Amino acid sequence: MSIASNIAPHLPYLRRFARALEGAQAGGDAFVAATLEMLTSEAPMRMQRILVPVDFSGTADRAIEVALELAQQIGGQLTLLYVYGAPATMLPDGSTFAPSPRELMSVASRAEEALAGVRHELETRAQSLGVPVTAETRLGSPADEIVAAATAGGFDLVVMGTHGRTGIGRLLLGSVAESVMRHAKIPVLTVREGPRTASEVAGGVAGT
Repeated sequence: MSIASNIAPHLPYLRRFARALEGAQAGGDAFVAATLEMLTSEAPMRMQRILVPVDFSGTADRAIEVALELAQQIGGQLTLLYVYGAPATMLPDGSTFAPSPRELMSVASRAEEALAGVRHELETRAQSLGVPVTAETRLGSPADEIVAAATAGGFDLVVMGTHGRTGIGRLLLGSVAESVMRHAKIPVLTVREGPRTASEVAGGVAGT
């Protein structure tokens, strides 16, 4: 089965969900709730496991909110993913050398602690909505690791921000989101900085 045939059933639903988000500005939360209730019956049965890459930015927080809202409506579950890079020391001549095992362990520990903090902040609300939340860290290139995690974990959807601010590790820049959208074999829903509108979210629904 082709990638296109795998994702085609999901795209109309995701675009209608994006238009429902715009109603928060046009018609208020009551409109969104009514629209999402209608869409719940249309949600593809496999659209249940949602991967949310984070970088501790405001945009990533917005993506988490969108993913949580979607998961609550379709009975889905969230996995937060933080991809961090290995530290590198640059010498005066411009050359670099690999970090020691101790440095790698320290970076990994800080990454896990930071992600655990985000999960802890989210869990109370997520539990009240009946949405399970797990968390995972990976070492490497953000785009590559997000795609690898989406494939290895059997996820049905990626929800991610397209821009990030400086955080503990690497950023989820537009180029990262673009690369994920090109290479992921599942739908990718992107959330941009600024007001959350249909053109922002629906325009960011990609199948590859």
